[in-house]
Amino acid sequence: MAINVSNQCNVQWLLLLVLLLTVSYGESRYSIPCTCRPIENPAALHTVPQLIRDQGYTVEVHNVTTRDGYILEMHRILPTNHKPKLQNPFLNSQSLEKESIGNLCHGKGGHVSFLMHGLLGSSSEFIMNSPDRALAYMMADAGWDVWMGNNRGNTYSRKHKNLDPDTDSKFWDFSWDTMGRYDLPAMLEYVRNHTGFSKIDFVGHSMGTRTFMAMMHYHPYIKSWINVMASLGPDVYINHMFEPAKTPLRLASIFEATITRTRGGEILESSLTADTCPVINSTIQFCKSNILQLVNSIRGAHIVEEFRPIIEAHNPAGSSIRSIAHYGQLLSSRGFTAYDYGRQRNLLEYGSVYAPELCLQRAQVPVALYWGEGDIISHPEDVKRLAAELPNVIVNHKVKYKEFGHLDFIWSKNATYIYYHLMRTFLNNACNNKL
Repeated sequence: MAINVSNQCNVQWLLLLVLLLTVSYGESRYSIPCTCRPIENPAALHTVPQLIRDQGYTVEVHNVTTRDGYILEMHRILPTNHKPKLQNPFLNSQSLEKESIGNLCHGKGGHVSFLMHGLLGSSSEFIMNSPDRALAYMMADAGWDVWMGNNRGNTYSRKHKNLDPDTDSKFWDFSWDTMGRYDLPAMLEYVRNHTGFSKIDFVGHSMGTRTFMAMMHYHPYIKSWINVMASLGPDVYINHMFEPAKTPLRLASIFEATITRTRGGEILESSLTADTCPVINSTIQFCKSNILQLVNSIRGAHIVEEFRPIIEAHNPAGSSIRSIAHYGQLLSSRGFTAYDYGRQRNLLEYGSVYAPELCLQRAQVPVALYWGEGDIISHPEDVKRLAAELPNVIVNHKVKYKEFGHLDFIWSKNATYIYYHLMRTFLNNACNNKL
């Protein structure tokens, strides 16, 4: 596996700097004109619904409230009759004129998919490409009713019935296992009720897989809601993650209390304003786009350049420092556990002084795992462990292209040819009860 160590180290030290500066100057939060490069694409300022409309698709915005009061926004792309310029692997491979896979499923004239983003991401993950290369558009063109979720705390789900995210630190008192416990069940239940479909195709990128597995631990009955689960770059276990990427996670765990005290618990929030930058103090400033440029440089050769400014404007999309610190805890425990609050609160939350292990055996749904050697987050050894512990892995596919990295699963211009066609076969077989 070829790794650009220089770029990896640059990313490591930049993230370290961001965390340390946030700790030191977290109470200084204002913006001034940025010295970053100018806006290259006016669409960078558009929201996800606007970007979808820009491409000629019909989009709906739906909101659902979780049991603990968080208001989550979902984006829906209705099925289309678009004729893509390139071969769409989600259409019947014999002819683009024939019925799509989505329209063949269950004899109901369609099929419902739910796409879930990763850490610090949003629904934008699945539309950051042209319609013949972006997963959400391709599935909609193939007849799927496409829903994209947004976890609590990101750009589109920064709302609560009673708590103000800008003034109430309690708003940020959550990690990714909380998302699996409350967010995913609420969104999936809403989709089932709204569409009338009892079963859903679930696609999760990175932490989207992690929250799915947490959901199955807390709510194993939800297996009856899921037709199949496709996991892109699964990061359930991270013991073998590339070493420089581990340090910021460990630091987040160490400095979580300080960041929560000084900033309320929010980190790397997105304002979708490409011409301003967060300022740490009057003399130190950094641009979110510069962070993304470095992160993308790890495995960024496959990103369509015209979409890079849009990607940079939408990412990172914000979350709680606890969600990142929880990753740091897993590096220490080497397991897949709920967030460890400490003995006293653990007793209140879990009925035990220890944070419980999340049981992968409860994820009794057909699963497909897609991973690659070039992924510095989801290491092959960790995916191997995940596959061994899940009860119903149908597909365990290693992407053959060695330079295909973690972000390429959602943003690569080559994903259509590298693995989407294989995912199409998996979903088609599930639809026809051939798994």
